Amino acid sequence: MGPSSENIDHNFIKLSVLSIVAVGFILASSVGVFDKLYSLTKGVQSGYRSQINKQAEKVVDVFETVSDIAAVKKDRDQQKNEVIILREEVVRLEQELKSNKVKNDQIQSISGDFQSKYKLVPAYVVRYKQEEPSVMEINKGSKDGVEKGDIIVFHMFAIGEVIDVNDYTSDVKTILSPDNKIAVVSEKGVKGILRSQKGRELQIEEILIDSDVKVGDDFFTSGKNSSYIQGLYIGQVEKIETQASNTTKIAKIKNEIDFNSLNEVFILKHED
Repeated sequence: MGPSSENIDHNFIKLSVLSIVAVGFILASSVGVFDKLYSLTKGVQSGYRSQINKQAEKVVDVFETVSDIAAVKKDRDQQKNEVIILREEVVRLEQELKSNKVKNDQIQSISGDFQSKYKLVPAYVVRYKQEEPSVMEINKGSKDGVEKGDIIVFHMFAIGEVIDVNDYTSDVKTILSPDNKIAVVSEKGVKGILRSQKGRELQIEEILIDSDVKVGDDFFTSGKNSSYIQGLYIGQVEKIETQASNTTKIAKIKNEIDFNSLNEVFILKHED
């Protein structure tokens, strides 16, 4: 049996529809419909991509802003710390200035007393003895009235004692000599013995353990049991150590005179 008329009609309809669709695609392609559709889709994608890029840029800007704020905060904290350090330094310098003023006032007062009792004869340092580094030679001798036992000063600082006199030169044992034992006293009345360690460091020994001595205290010659007259400035305490016996303590003294750079000194002589 051949195909029925119904099947033929159905197949014909399907074929006609497919033909019409095919013709439609051909016509659409010929007039650029697909190109326009592609362009539209591409435009939509481009728009989304542009929006995404803008959002990404905003996120980057936010991170950069946060980073800048953190850097500014770090700089500000550092500046605050520097200001605090500077303020502390200002306070320290003010205290040091006050201390130096008091010290200078004391020295000026002592100097005034000395000028009424003594005359200061200037002399120049010729050299330090190579065999005895703590002994200096000055350019004044017996022809200039220098005598053994005369005391050498520099602006009321104790420098040394004349131990040998020639016609035109003299030898001076400085306070840095290791065999010195010079009686000293603080502004508070604390007594001790000035010694030198290794010809460089000054320290005051034999200070009673219960004595009121502190860092920053000033010491002067006491005028007891030595050629050094009373009131010559020695230096300031920079460190205190207790002796092993626990009965005495040692005060390390800041040496404010640079002996290696000392060129001019003065011989302390009684006024006639």
